Amino acid sequence: MLILRVPAPKAILPTLARVPPKPQPPWRRILQLGSPHLRLTRPPSQLRSFAHQPSKSSSEAAKRQAKSAAQSAKSHGTSTRPPPPSLSTAKTRPDIPERILIYHAGAGRIAFLAVLKLTSLLLGAFFTLLAAPSYFRAGKPPPATAAVAACGIVPAVFVAWSTAPFVTHVHMHLPAAARASPASLARFVGALPPAARLTLTTMSLVAAPRCTAVRAADLRAAPPRSRRLGLVNYVRDTAADNAARRWYMYRAVGAFYVQDGGGGKQRVAAGHQARRNKAAAVDTWIWEAVRDKIARRDAPGPV
Repeated sequence: MLILRVPAPKAILPTLARVPPKPQPPWRRILQLGSPHLRLTRPPSQLRSFAHQPSKSSSEAAKRQAKSAAQSAKSHGTSTRPPPPSLSTAKTRPDIPERILIYHAGAGRIAFLAVLKLTSLLLGAFFTLLAAPSYFRAGKPPPATAAVAACGIVPAVFVAWSTAPFVTHVHMHLPAAARASPASLARFVGALPPAARLTLTTMSLVAAPRCTAVRAADLRAAPPRSRRLGLVNYVRDTAADNAARRWYMYRAVGAFYVQDGGGGKQRVAAGHQARRNKAAAVDTWIWEAVRDKIARRDAPGPV
């Protein structure tokens, strides 16, 4: 006869107590907040934490509402971006810069003179620093050594003296009233004041640009004795500028050579068209007006 021993109920209870409860989803715990049994068995702090947890359905509803609002705004053509500037506002902005180019000597001439200056310097350095010392160490006659040194010094000095007045660019600084429209610019140039500011750019000994700020009234036609064999056609007084400079500084540029070009009313129209094209924005008609004003002012007799 088999005897079955059934454990007492007290032995099962400890094993059941050691089994951890299964985790419940948040929505189930929130639904159980209404039961009185949960309110009595859970502490108030835990109840508040359950109450503050957002439900999944509410977050999805907010996302759907935002998506529908964005689609409705897109269908009606509305946008949060700022509107573009109107055509009237764009037209009122002046397209004339404060500093405009009124003369350009040409890229070919500028490059040729720059190469000529640098080549003369290199030749001068070769003859005076290498060739002449080698002649002296070899015991050559002094006249031969001096001639070799002169072969490097004379060309460099002549090139520097003859190309110093060459003007590569001329810029004019315009006031705000002259930049309002092309008609205002034409009126300003027609009645050019003596205090109109110009910037003439020349090349230094090493082909670096040298900018000289002058007034329109400071320029005058070069007299016959200051023309440097026809290489100078405009001069200015530099006594005040040289007095303010140190002894080791470059002397102020007082002689300029600006090549003459053809003039006429056609150049005025070409100048306005060139300003529209930013790649060739050279208002040559303005320089021609300045040149004619200087010629009338320096001409003998009543102006």
